[in-house]
Amino acid sequence: MANVLDYIEWRGDLTMEASPFNEVDNLILSEFSYLDMSDIVGNKTEDEPVPLHEAVDKFFKDKNFEEMSLGLILPSAIFDMAKLMAKAPRYKDLLLWGYVSQVDRTTEYQFSAICVDIDPKTTFVSYRGTDDTIIGWKEDFNMALNHHVPSQILATKYVEAIAKATRNKLVLGGHSKGGNLAIYAAANCNSRTNKKILKIYSNDGPGFSTGFLSSPGYKSIEDRTISIVPQGSIVGLLLEHTEKHTVVASSYKGVFQHDGFSWLVKGNQFIKCDHLDQESLLVNKAVTSWLANMDDNQKKQFGDSFFDILFSSDASTLEELNRDKLKFFKALSSVDPAKKKLINDKIGQLFKEGRLVLGSAMETTLKDVKEHIFNKQKDDNTKRLRH
Repeated sequence: MANVLDYIEWRGDLTMEASPFNEVDNLILSEFSYLDMSDIVGNKTEDEPVPLHEAVDKFFKDKNFEEMSLGLILPSAIFDMAKLMAKAPRYKDLLLWGYVSQVDRTTEYQFSAICVDIDPKTTFVSYRGTDDTIIGWKEDFNMALNHHVPSQILATKYVEAIAKATRNKLVLGGHSKGGNLAIYAAANCNSRTNKKILKIYSNDGPGFSTGFLSSPGYKSIEDRTISIVPQGSIVGLLLEHTEKHTVVASSYKGVFQHDGFSWLVKGNQFIKCDHLDQESLLVNKAVTSWLANMDDNQKKQFGDSFFDILFSSDASTLEELNRDKLKFFKALSSVDPAKKKLINDKIGQLFKEGRLVLGSAMETTLKDVKEHIFNKQKDDNTKRLRH
C-alpha cells in the first residue's frame, strides 16, 4: 500500500508546473517542518532563500544516518522523505526561507515554522506540530484550558511578517498542533494577510474552544480550511470543530494513525473513507467525558502536577525520559503525596471512562500502544534501507 514516500518516488519527476500542488504535497511539506533547519535556513525574512536540495544536503552532512532520530514519537521516515525530496524534480529546487524555532519552558511553548516557495507566486507556510520536547506536550495540554496558547500568538505574528515580506499568495498548513496553528493564525491575522491566504490545511490537528469557532475571524476562513484526518483519528477530533473532515485510509491502528506516513495514497490524492472508525469516535467520547468531569482548576492542577514530575527528572525530551527511566521513577517516588494522589485519581478516571465506552477494546488499544512503541524503537535501531 502506497504512502507519501511512494508518492515522491512515483510522481517526484513531475514539477509543480506539470502537476499542480495538491493535498499530498501539503502533508509532505507539513512533515518537512519537523526537521531542524537551524544554521541552514535563515530566520530573517530578508535572508537569502535556500534551495531544498542544498538545505537537505547540509542537514545530513557529517551525520550518521542510521543513528539519527527525531525522538520517541516522531517517525524516522521523515529523514527518508527529505532525502527523496532532495532528488525529486518536484521538490529539490523549492526555496526555503524564514525558518524559526523556539522553545521556552517559562512561558510554556514550543514553536517552529518554515516557508517554502512552491511556485513563483505561492508560498507554503509550514507550521511544525508537537515535537519530542516535554514542554511542547505541556503546551498541548494547556490548549484544553486556555482560549489561546503562546505558540498560537507566535503563529499569527509569524504569518503577518511573512505576508509583509512577500508578494506571494499564501497556503498555510501543518501536521498535528501545526494544523491548529495554521487555522488559528489565519483566523486572527490582520485583514491584509487574510486576503493573501488561499487555503489552510490541518492534518489531523486538534480543534478549538466554541468561542473561537464562532468568532468573525474563523468564519472568514472557514470555507478555505481543509481538515484531513485518518479513519481512526484521535488527535484530530480533540476539542471542538465545525469544519467538515476529509477522512483518509491508514495502514496503522488506533491512535498511531496520527502518523502521516501511514496515510494511504493513490495517484495524487489520499485514499478516502466514507466515515471515521467507530473506535475513534468512542475514544473521543471517553476523552471528552473525562475532560468534562474536571473544571479548569482541576485540569490545571492535574497538568501542572503531571508535568512537574516529568521536568523534575531533568529530561527535556521524551527520548531522554525513555532513555533514563531510573531518573523518572526517582522523580515519581519523591513527588508530593497529594500530587501523586491527584494524578493517580485522574488517570484512573480516564481509564474508567475508556472502559465504559470501549469495553474490551480498551485492552486491545493498550496492547497496540505497547507494540507500536516497541516496533518503532526496533526500527530506529535497524539500518534504514532508503537512502
